[in-house]
Order: sequence, then C-alpha cells, then structure tokens
Amino acid sequence: MIRVFILVFVMCALTSTVAAQEIQFQLPLHGEQGKDFFISNYPDHDTSSNILDPFCGVATYNGHKGTDMSIRGFKEMDSGVVVYAAADGKVASLHDGEYDRNKHWIKGKRWNFVCIAHKNGYFSYYGHLRKLSILVNIGDSVKAGQPLGLVGSSGFSTGPHLHFEVWRKDTLVDPFAGPCNGSKNSLWLSQLKYDTGLYAIDKGFVPYVPGLDTLREGYLATDTFYSNDTTICFWTKIHGLHKGDNIHTEWYDTKGFLWDNYSSVYPEQQWIGFPYNYINARKMPERKGTWKVKRYVNGRFITSADFYMEMKKRKHPAL
Repeated sequence: MIRVFILVFVMCALTSTVAAQEIQFQLPLHGEQGKDFFISNYPDHDTSSNILDPFCGVATYNGHKGTDMSIRGFKEMDSGVVVYAAADGKVASLHDGEYDRNKHWIKGKRWNFVCIAHKNGYFSYYGHLRKLSILVNIGDSVKAGQPLGLVGSSGFSTGPHLHFEVWRKDTLVDPFAGPCNGSKNSLWLSQLKYDTGLYAIDKGFVPYVPGLDTLREGYLATDTFYSNDTTICFWTKIHGLHKGDNIHTEWYDTKGFLWDNYSSVYPEQQWIGFPYNYINARKMPERKGTWKVKRYVNGRFITSADFYMEMKKRKHPAL
C-alpha cells in the first residue's frame, strides 16, 4: 500500500481577489485511469480506527487525507511522469531536495511538494515529487495544465505516486462527490470513475528470489532462462486486492501439462500489491521451449505470461 507522509501545513494567505464561484480541478496527471495511472488511496472519511473512502468502500487507509495516483513503478518514474497544476492559482509554498526513492514507511521523512493557492480560499498540494524536478517558484502565477514537476517517492511513501490534497482555508476537502463524503458536488471538471476492478497492472519474470524493493524497481526483468539459473520468479502488480484473498499460481510445461502450483493468502489490506511466486529451476524437467504461468485471485483468472527455457548455460550467471 502506498502510505503517505502527511505534513501539518501552515496555510498561506491567498493574496488575489476571491472569486464567488466554486473551483473545479483538472487531473494533475495526464493519461488514462487504469492504464497510465491508478488511484491507490482516496481520503479516509472514518474518524475511528476503521476506514471509509468517499464511495463507502475501503480504498484508503486510516487517517489518509488526499488522493494517491500511482504509476507502474520506479522504472516508469525514471522515464519522467509530469505533474500538472489542477487549476489556475499562485504558488504559495514548496519544498525540494529530498531523496525521492523511498520504499519504506519511515516516519518523519520530508517530501518534495508544491502548494498552490486558488480562488475562493482553496489550496491544492502536490506531494512526493521527484528530487530537483520542481519547475515553479514561490509567488509564480500558474495556469491549469502547467507542468509543476515529476512524480517521485519522496517523504512518507513506499512507491512512486502523486499525493493530491485539497484544503479550503483550514478545512480538508475531498474533491470527489460520493455517498460517504458528505458532498454531492464534485470539484473535478470530469470526475474519474470509482475503480474497484481486480486486474493486473504489470507483470514479469526475474531470475532470483526477489524482495519487495526489487519488484518495485521493475528492473532486471527477463523472459528467457538457462540451465544454470537457480530460480524463476513470476511477479504481478495487481489492483483491487484485499486482505485474505487467495493468490494461486500454476506453472505449465512445454507440452501444456500442469507441472507445479502454489497458493497463498494475501496478508494485508493493500489496494495495490505485488504477489509473486518462484520455483527452483534446477528441478525442472529438461524441456527446452516455452513454459506458461497463470495467476488467479479467489479462483478468478487474472493474467498469464510465457517464458522460454534454454538448455544451455547463461554466460553471465543471474543474481
């Protein structure tokens, strides 16, 4: 789960003339929801230890104040994913220079962010930005759609995403209109759908037993393995997971016969997670050719992928 470093903000004064009408926000990330970015957490509307997103679901975590828009991983982050101003305004505050590749929930970590003051007392915050990517200065006037910086993982974060947060003066505001946030009026020009879908965001193979950090990085992927490899690992990044879900993996040989299978219980309430399963390549029958792996959640087929087995040694042994 993407967990966010929430700062106690000192609200800066809006110096421009306050307009009478309500504000409306464009999306701060471009692209298609469910393909280019994924909402991993909404604001939490339950004041107890329970959680409640604006649509009466559980796509949030306790005390979360903003909307998290996740991307596929650090490999995509390194390519440069632009964050855009959601509405006209003036840059009220910002911070830059913090490490932007955090993968662990470390309390007290500062983030890189931009705060924009808008009409009618609204403020928008763009958090976890990539180090030294911020393109604006305090006092700059900005237009909706203007680039502000790049998606990163600075501060209280475990993966690359944008944390978008809205305040009106000293009151936290959820820009979504939903049955459990107390508002029927969306602040979005075009509100995104509430995506509760169970589907694979990304997938791949690596020739080693991974840790979660290496999976988040997204590098060293391969679809060809060799006789001197010890491990073949199939990983997936899946949207819509719940604590207690059954993750089942089936491995099929070159003739289409089930060779191995494995099931596990998803351990945490994380809307987006990285289930993976690996086998001992040394125990595989010596069958050169294409193998297939299938992944299921609660008996529902989610995705599959093929890899090729060579019966010769890798010139440069895997990790």
